[in-house]
Order: sequence, then C-alpha cells, then structure tokens
Amino acid sequence: AGAAAAGAAKPVSAAIAAVRKEQATGKRGASYAAAPRPPLIEGDDLAFPDDAPEGVDASAAEAFDGLFFGEPHRQVLRELLGPGLDVVMEVGCGCGEATRFILSRLPATRVVAADLWDDGYAADVLESVGHGDSAGRLRGARLFDLFCASLWERRNSVILMRREALHALQTTRQGGWVPKLVYLDGPLHYKAVKRMVETAVRYFPDAQIVGGGWELSAGLRAAVADVAEASGRPLHVQDGRCWTFSVLAAPAAEVADPEAWYQRVKAVLDRGDDVRALREALGSSAARTDGGTSGEGDVKWIDRGGKDKRRLTLLGVAAKLGRKACLVALCDEYGAGVNVQSPVSRFSAVLLAAYNAHPNCTDALLQRGADPLLKNKYGENALEAAQHGSMATHRRCVELIEAALRERGVR
Repeated sequence: AGAAAAGAAKPVSAAIAAVRKEQATGKRGASYAAAPRPPLIEGDDLAFPDDAPEGVDASAAEAFDGLFFGEPHRQVLRELLGPGLDVVMEVGCGCGEATRFILSRLPATRVVAADLWDDGYAADVLESVGHGDSAGRLRGARLFDLFCASLWERRNSVILMRREALHALQTTRQGGWVPKLVYLDGPLHYKAVKRMVETAVRYFPDAQIVGGGWELSAGLRAAVADVAEASGRPLHVQDGRCWTFSVLAAPAAEVADPEAWYQRVKAVLDRGDDVRALREALGSSAARTDGGTSGEGDVKWIDRGGKDKRRLTLLGVAAKLGRKACLVALCDEYGAGVNVQSPVSRFSAVLLAAYNAHPNCTDALLQRGADPLLKNKYGENALEAAQHGSMATHRRCVELIEAALRERGVR
C-alpha cells in the first residue's frame, strides 16, 4: 500500500486538465508555429529618454486600458503584491497599464520593465495567432512613447530594458536584481512562451510567477501548463485571462449590492473620524474577500468609487474630509491603494487632502508612498493644488510635499 501511495500520480489542476482536453482535439493552430523574428533595437536600450516624448500626453495610454490587462490580472496582483516586494519584474509592458498598477499598490518598489516596444512586431505577433483586430490597434501606436509618457513622473521607480524577453531576464539576473514577483506577458507562440517561463522559473526560483494572455493563444496555454507540470508548480487561471503558479485564496461571495455597501461606509466617514465604526462597516462578511475573518485580506470594493458624480474612492473621501485615523486604517488594515485615482476626475487621495488643506492626511499619505505629482483631469497635481490655496494649512501641505519630493530625489 505504501509503495502504491508513493507511486501515485499527483492530482492534475483544473487549469492543466482543461489544456490537456484542448490539446486532445488535435487542433494545434498557428500559435504552435515559429514566432515572428524580433527586431534589433538600436541605441541605449537601458534607460528612459532624456526628455519626455513630444506630442504624447500621459493620459493617451489609457486608450489601451483593458486590452491586455483587466480586472482578472488586478485581482491576482492585489493578492500577491504585498510588503517585502522591493523588486518586481515585468516582461511585456506595452503601454504600462500593469506597471502603473503595480506602482500604485507598492509605491516604494522598483519595477524592472522589459519590452521591445516595437509597434509592428507586437502587431505581427498578435496577427500571427489570429487577433487581427487587436493587432490593428497597435500598428503606429507609439508604444514606447506611450509607456514613457505614462510613467514619466515615476521613472525613478522603473529600471527600463528595451530588450527581448530572454535577454531581459538574463540582464536582470546578471545585474544583481532579484525580483520576488515576475509578471510575464508578450510572447504568444508555444516555444517562445515555454523558453520565457522556464527561464524565469530557473533564474528566480523563489519569485511568484504571474502572466497574461491566457485567452489569446492555445500555444501559450500549453507552454504554461507544460512548465507547471515539469516544475511541480500549481497552476491557477483567473477568469480565463490571467495565470499564476501561486496558490490563491479561495474567493468569497461577491458584494450583493456594492453601491449600498459603499454608501454605508461613506456615511461613517461623513459623520466623523470613527475607526471603530469604520471597521464595523468594512468588516461584514459580505464586503470582504477574506470572509471578514481579519484585517489582513484585500477588500473587494475598497478601491472602487461610488456611482455619484465624483466617484471618489473611500480613501479619497477620508482624505477630502480630513479623517486621518480612518485614512490610516484604510491604508494599513484594508490595503487601500494610496495612488488609486477616481475614474472620472482622476483625483488621488493626496491631491484631495492637499486641495482641502489637511496636512495631517497629506503627511500620512506621503509616508505611505503617495505620489503628489499625479494629475487630475484638469492637469493639476497635489503640490499645485496646495500652492493655489490661501490658508496656513495649505502652506503646510506645500512644505510636506516639497520635503517628500526632495527626499525621493525628484526635486
């Protein structure tokens, strides 16, 4: 019996079983063929340009939001991004949506960002596996300029590598950077994906491996499943789009009425700076993804705004009203993103705190990595908002922001 148990096969995950069923149909498709040849990049491939791209606004990258990075990817990263991830590597950055999300969750981390940023090559890869519509959007899109423009104010947090995936992984290891999470996107053909994922696992065995493109390519799905089986790693696929070799917590029930929940929590903030009441409102099992068992889990709706005109996040509401104790609890206990911007006005929490002359909240947010240079839809950042104010507390916000920028080497 003991020998039989020792020789028993390990259970196959649902994701791998689905891939094997797909392979059993015998339809291999173009994603198993050779990938298009990557271009050669001339010039300095390890740095941002000296000047911001001309004729490209930072917000222009938002036109591509959701194309290759959506809520399933954010859901996985929300669970895996946590304290201690001082270096994250991203291969296949595109317009920078995932990069911006990572830095919004972990403002103090360094992101090794690698991509060829070649519009034609990216379009060729997509077109070769049957995604002509998406390919058409990328041709002439100026991906590199869009990435640089959207990350320009956070460029000191980004180690840029304009290199092919394997070369970038090798350079990262040789440079002494040890990412604790590697996000892989870009290649879609079986051999290219398999080499990339195998190399990431071999070079960074302790890193959490995450990737996108699951829905785009049968070759990618097969390659990821093969590496998972060969390395003995679990494979989880989130909503058919994002894959990871990490074990994620089982999802809890969704919030039945997110708007009612949001308004209930907002009412607590409207009444005052009562952390106990805030915890009671946030702690219900219906609202929490960890079932309400502790303050350590990610709150499903914590970074989502209401459906009113302003669409402010709960952290934004706390910052606007000067509720420092609740603001600190939202950040430290519930994982609210300090650089999340409201979807309509693009106001960040620190901008709201500075605009409304709350230096205590401004300071608390800056200490937690808030970026005071994020701009709202009117083109104004937190520093400028505070400078336009006339009260002594506005001037104090200016002093705090300028001190934080000096400390970060921005000014």
